[in-house]
Amino acid sequence: MNPITLYPGNWLYNAGVVGFLRVIAEHEGLEYVQSWLRDDGTVAIEQNVFQDLFSPVSVGSKSVPKALKYFVEYFCDPERLNEWLDSKDTKGEQTREKYRNFAQEMEDFGYKFIYVGNHLFASRQPFQNLVQIKEWQDFEFCRVLESIPQNLQTTSRASSGRTCDICGSSLIQYPGREPKLEKRLAKFQHTHFTVLGPSEGAFPNSFWNGNSSLWVCPLCVYFMLHRDFAFINLADNSNLADGSRIFLNAPSFQVMWYLNRLVREIYTRENIASVREILGMSLIELAVRLETQLGMWTEMNIEVVSIRGEEVSFCSLPYEVVQLLLDRRIASSLARIGEISVLRMVLEKRFGEILEMGERLMMIAAKPEKSWGKSERKYINSQIGLERNRKDEVKLMGFAASLFSLHALIEERMGGGWR
Repeated sequence: MNPITLYPGNWLYNAGVVGFLRVIAEHEGLEYVQSWLRDDGTVAIEQNVFQDLFSPVSVGSKSVPKALKYFVEYFCDPERLNEWLDSKDTKGEQTREKYRNFAQEMEDFGYKFIYVGNHLFASRQPFQNLVQIKEWQDFEFCRVLESIPQNLQTTSRASSGRTCDICGSSLIQYPGREPKLEKRLAKFQHTHFTVLGPSEGAFPNSFWNGNSSLWVCPLCVYFMLHRDFAFINLADNSNLADGSRIFLNAPSFQVMWYLNRLVREIYTRENIASVREILGMSLIELAVRLETQLGMWTEMNIEVVSIRGEEVSFCSLPYEVVQLLLDRRIASSLARIGEISVLRMVLEKRFGEILEMGERLMMIAAKPEKSWGKSERKYINSQIGLERNRKDEVKLMGFAASLFSLHALIEERMGGGWR
């Protein structure tokens, strides 16, 4: 049987798929999920595996789709869950007591299940009213998810029908058991995403083409719930502490998977001043460390999607800069140099300044370290952040030589034309 194939699309869909992959990887392992990533940019999941993900699994005396169980477990932070359970409503009733019947039926998972429903769909939550709290608690949404594999099988046999406006492949077919819920899920509105979704009951209430909404299949609805898992919160970084969240978007799920993993790693260890630097450093790491040949996908647009409040912005690098950073020799040279100041010169295409910096540093390094003047030390400190590059005249001379080597590699790459 042919696998279920997911194709890259718009950033909202892509973030949902990457978030979904992160959840599955948390429970099944990295290698399990990475085996789904194809060199052509798609995600391919064997049908029996896909069917199993949306099949019900027992939790106490109830059952939920395995994929939703994974989602709930991933979503729940134990400390925040306990704080919520210990809280009281306006009538003084403790949350733990209020939902004890779910814990009795579903064991500890019952509290997690209710916690997630309240933190997704209640008032002032990300997907407010997309699923009513009662619909969640009555497992109506679970029944919709369990229908997804059958919906995709119907799609593969159908020759006509309304297709999903998000993924472009699945039919807008719901099982019909929860008509009010399904009607709400099937039309993309502000309940799916407050920043982009229209509201049929308020102005403005339509897209540029005059339509009041887009049609969404059950699988895309489920992916949308995962989108925040793909974004990286920048609030903890002193230089970027503006509450932004970022996601690196590309025309290949393979590229997106590895790039966003690298960004999470880089962000925890580097003092980064801009989103552009995050993108540049992640491309360098990708070229140096990733053994998979990404081929044509690296020649297409790679962008950073940034969300701050209800504002969505995009940042990308010029094509020629991307090609430089993905050249393994240039990337390795930049990685060895390790200086943000040099990376900025490349990002801003100030290649001549790399050579000028090398020449000036070499002149300084030609003298013993003890004879360096105040202005020379000030220049060194302003350009070089790593002690290993400026410790003495020998280290400084080696650093200058690295700049000459980098400049030569850039000239060679540019002179050879873009491929």
